[in-house]
Amino acid sequence: MDFGSGTLELRIQTKNGLDDGDWHRIDLFWTREEVRMVVDFCRTSIVVEHEDGTPTKFDDKACQTKGKILLF
Repeated sequence: MDFGSGTLELRIQTKNGLDDGDWHRIDLFWTREEVRMVVDFCRTSIVVEHEDGTPTKFDDKACQTKGKILLF
């Protein structure tokens, strides 16, 4: 993406490739400072629940990423 202040490249290492013959959805959200990219509504995220009572963890590295927009 380029908002006029330089190029921002976002990459997501999905669990399964996106070249599987199915349609996929990629959403981009941005503010003045940040861009976020989400693949397939983040359905492939992993929820890790711990038996010891520690908080549940939402692992979304395989379905979304974000980056900072450079401002000059």
